Amino acid sequence: MQADPAAFESLANDLRGTDVGPWTRWLEANALLNQRKFTEAQAALEKLKSEYPGHPLVADTWSLGGEGASLTDAWIKGVAARSAWESSHGELFANAAPAAGSPRLQLHTTLGDIEITLFAEKAPQHVAAFLEQCSSGYYKDTKFHRIDPEMGVDAGDPNSAGADVAQWGQGGKDKVTAFVDNGLYHFTGAVSAAIGSSRKESLTSQFSILTKDRHDLDGQRVVFGVVTAGMDIVQQIASAAQATDGSGRPESPVAITGVDRL
Repeated sequence: MQADPAAFESLANDLRGTDVGPWTRWLEANALLNQRKFTEAQAALEKLKSEYPGHPLVADTWSLGGEGASLTDAWIKGVAARSAWESSHGELFANAAPAAGSPRLQLHTTLGDIEITLFAEKAPQHVAAFLEQCSSGYYKDTKFHRIDPEMGVDAGDPNSAGADVAQWGQGGKDKVTAFVDNGLYHFTGAVSAAIGSSRKESLTSQFSILTKDRHDLDGQRVVFGVVTAGMDIVQQIASAAQATDGSGRPESPVAITGVDRL
């Protein structure tokens, strides 16, 4: 069973004191762990212990790895170990942060602001072109023209400032630069340039912001930035209702109203 952790939390609170209450709290912890929210997962397991001290998940002792422990205590210990391991292997779960002094931009949208920090050292041509387009007002009134909660949001097409939705996603193809394998990967929050007419061509106009890790795009597209604030806005845009024509176009498109250099 899969659901958002908040849904399981609400259900666990509603079912507190019932026979299924402990299991919904357990599912909440599992959902949080799947999102690598280790502190929150441990807190959910501690709630399980305090709410149901006599439940077999909490009270029964098992021989686990040569030690006697309840399933809940063993899981709390396991979550702490995984958190520590990931902290010491951060490069496996996110790109290294942009260098100090890297360019930062604030994308103002009709839903809220999104802060992007650019990898100027890793993708200099992409970053230079993007900065020029931002400063020239190229993106003003363009829309997030395609959304997908399992990938993210697409933006940057000048056609999307117009009313002809059939042309959204088709513009900006004159803004190109060479593909570069820069060692940056498509983790959640990455800002990635769209592919041009061939694999060796990269657009500097259209871009995606990822709401999920998408390593199938590694080696195909160029990551040139990362969201450093406002990821909740990106998530809201990506999860909005889509048009019924299968295009991925949002029913109520969010617009970029301006871009400021920070």
